Amino acid sequence: QLRYGLPSVLIDIFAVPDSLEILQRYGVTITGGSTAHYIMLLAEQRKRPEEKLLPALRALNGGGAPMSPELYREVREEMGLRNVRVMIPFC
Repeated sequence: QLRYGLPSVLIDIFAVPDSLEILQRYGVTITGGSTAHYIMLLAEQRKRPEEKLLPALRALNGGGAPMSPELYREVREEMGLRNVRVMIPFC
């Protein structure tokens, strides 16, 4: 990304709510993480279902742990994302 002039936001330790504030402040459009990240983001979104938690977010990429088809569907629907990629098989 940096080679092509696209900005990147690096977070040392992903922790809610601090990491969410960073993602919101910089208008992050694509982020990734493990299944645990998806669960944390979804839990925060469920606290305020009437508003989009990360309005600029277009895609989530992830891997590192199995993800159920239900969690995949819930993240897509409840967070309003069209593009959610999981790099590992569903459990």
